[in-house]
Amino acid sequence: MLSCSSSAFQRVAFMLMAPKLKPQRLHQIAETGVEQLVKKARTMSTESSMKDAFSTYADYLNNFNEKRERVVKASRDITMNSKKVIFQVHRLSKDNKEEVLEKAGKDLEAVRDQHFARLMRELQGTDFWKLRRAYSPGVQEYVEAATFYKFCLSGTLCTLDEINTTLVPLSDPSLEPLQINILDYILGLADLTGELMRMAIGRISDGEIEFAQRICQFVRQIHRELMLVVPKMDDSYDMKSKMEVMLQSVIKIENACFSVHVRGSEYIPLLGDDAPTSYLLGAADVEDRSFYAEYLYQYQGFWYPPNLLEGVLYSQKHFQARDSDIILVSSPKSGTTWLKSLVFALIHRQEFQTPLESHPLLDNNPHTLVTFIEGFQFHTQDTSPSIFSTHIPLGSLPESVKDSSCKVVYCCRNPKDAFVSLWHFVKRLTLKEMVGCTMEEMVSGFCRGSSVYGPFWDHALEYWKESRENPKKVMFVMYEEMREQPQNSVIRIAEFLGWPFTEEEIENGVLEDIVKLCSLENLSKLEVNEKGKLVNGMETKAFFRKGEIGGWRDTLTPLLAEEIDKTTEQKLIGSDFRFFC
Repeated sequence: MLSCSSSAFQRVAFMLMAPKLKPQRLHQIAETGVEQLVKKARTMSTESSMKDAFSTYADYLNNFNEKRERVVKASRDITMNSKKVIFQVHRLSKDNKEEVLEKAGKDLEAVRDQHFARLMRELQGTDFWKLRRAYSPGVQEYVEAATFYKFCLSGTLCTLDEINTTLVPLSDPSLEPLQINILDYILGLADLTGELMRMAIGRISDGEIEFAQRICQFVRQIHRELMLVVPKMDDSYDMKSKMEVMLQSVIKIENACFSVHVRGSEYIPLLGDDAPTSYLLGAADVEDRSFYAEYLYQYQGFWYPPNLLEGVLYSQKHFQARDSDIILVSSPKSGTTWLKSLVFALIHRQEFQTPLESHPLLDNNPHTLVTFIEGFQFHTQDTSPSIFSTHIPLGSLPESVKDSSCKVVYCCRNPKDAFVSLWHFVKRLTLKEMVGCTMEEMVSGFCRGSSVYGPFWDHALEYWKESRENPKKVMFVMYEEMREQPQNSVIRIAEFLGWPFTEEEIENGVLEDIVKLCSLENLSKLEVNEKGKLVNGMETKAFFRKGEIGGWRDTLTPLLAEEIDKTTEQKLIGSDFRFFC
């Protein structure tokens, strides 16, 4: 007897019991199987084709986005370096025209040959019209710089054809050259009027009335011609908003020229108001907000809000420095408040033997005890020495400061920390004019020099060079070194000022008490600095924040920090000076 497993037996029984299929049915089944196989093959082929297509599209979009990022970066570089050309031209005066324009021309050529050439390499041979919004801001800024330079050089307008002609050699001869279109040219031309307005106001301040009048006539012509063109433009939204700003520039130049004509050389174009916040701002009716560029006026190579410009001019005429005076100098938000308190405490330490128990700094803000000379606060009594402070650049100091034997102490801070401190300072003032201002705009203005008492780097370099050439008169200290080693810094400052600490004072803790009293941590907690106000209405708490070294990392993005670093690197070319890092 044969035996097998139950499962095998069941399979055999099922096969015997199944009905037999006819040949025709077998043929149908075979055909159906073939059709299914073909359909499946076609489906697989279609899916493969779609995948390949989508892969191609993905590669195209990835490459396009990468190209766009490179174009944006090139546009930003063009913008930044074109702004530097504009600032260089603003240094123009009747005494240095050839020198300034020669350097500006070389800088403009470098923008074209280096940064514009890089942009053109990215766009040649492609549908570059899709990327217009990515590179248009840089092109407009370049147009503004080129036309500004040409006007100051020859008094004429640089045409679109002239600009495009200079770009042709940068193109690949085998490809159609990239040319600036008419819209970007007109938008850049509209921005030119703002720069001309600032230059006109600056020239009036320097007494160059005829040049300001020529600028006025030139801006009028541009505005009149564009008024005829704009209504016929298809894409005129941006242009219409710029026309409003342009009109304000025309009005300001006309008012300044008219006032000079009526009142003569006594007129100074002060367009600000008397509000407490006018410490930083002047006129507030202009749209450009790149670090108050529209509110600042150039004088002797640096930028001022109108009320401070008035103070600078007044101090140059009336301030009489004494040999025993002490002048504390810094850029805004570079340790000014702290330096004032330290020097005041060390100079008056004999009058207040127990500074932590009874001292003027406990009941008075440092800015009340040590006043700014551009704030119309001069000698009020015969005390010696008298301590003053200022943000005025070296070249604009009153002649009496330069000619006397007074001592000058300059405090310098890392530009990124100084910028961030100023940024927060302005925000704490809650200025309505600040609405809409972005950090990017502020950094851009700071880097091109259009900040209060800017450019920041020129301000520091002037005093640093003077401290090396005349070390008995000017002392240059780093804010960061003072923070890290406050006692050593106070000892050095005291020795420079001729008020050195004795060994007995150090042993008795006088130095330690002064440093403790004047620490930012202690000053910021005093009631007078938490709830007090200055005579102009400004709250004293606005002058105290963190004061940290490297605190910029909490505010600046890597890209913005890099922009400031690049400006620092360029400004320090040819100098062995370095900021504290």
